[in-house]
Amino acid sequence: MRLDAYPGAVFHGKVLNIGSLAKLKQGRAGTASGIKIFDVTVKIEEQDPRLKPGLTATLDIITDRQEDAIAIPLSAVVARGREHVVFVSNAGRIKERKVVLGPSNEQSVIVKEGLRPGEQVALVPPPSGPS
Repeated sequence: MRLDAYPGAVFHGKVLNIGSLAKLKQGRAGTASGIKIFDVTVKIEEQDPRLKPGLTATLDIITDRQEDAIAIPLSAVVARGREHVVFVSNAGRIKERKVVLGPSNEQSVIVKEGLRPGEQVALVPPPSGPS
């Protein structure tokens, strides 16, 4: 947990309550991102004089772990209808490649099929399209 008032400090705790109503997080352009936000009550394990009732915080709650997964930035993925593609660098050339995606968060997505460990993907599509 990171407190908004003390961004460099990290605390650990136990979730006591999760709100039953979700709010949709707004995306960069002010549109709904599809990510749901819940109010959460947490009991902090550490004793620290900076901690006061009512402080707002950002929580990282781990709900799933993916072992030996390939994760790439969401910005590297382009939707083509119902399919997704990335642009892979191979011998100095950029090639379009279909991928099958898995779970994601706000920044990254797991690639289930279509990439091998160590391959380099472009963070944005090339301006002239694939070669």
